[in-house]
Amino acid sequence: MTSKVFVKGLAFSTTEEELAKAFSQYGSVLKANIILNKAKNRSKGFGYVTFAKEEEACKAQIDMNGKARIY
Repeated sequence: MTSKVFVKGLAFSTTEEELAKAFSQYGSVLKANIILNKAKNRSKGFGYVTFAKEEEACKAQIDMNGKARIY
C-alpha cells in the first residue's frame, strides 16, 4: 500500500527532484509532485510525496513537520 504526504511551505523555486531527494531519507519515494499555478507558470508552494510504504510516509510526516523550507 502506498501513502501520500502533503507538503506545504515550499519555495517557489523548489523542483520535484529536490523535493524527492529531501524526502528520500525516509524511504522509497515513488513520486514527488509540485502543484503549479498555470496562470503564473510557477509553483503554488505545495505538493505531494508518494512513498512505497505507509510507515515511511508516517515517519517523514513526523520528522519533516515544521522544518525549514526546502530550497
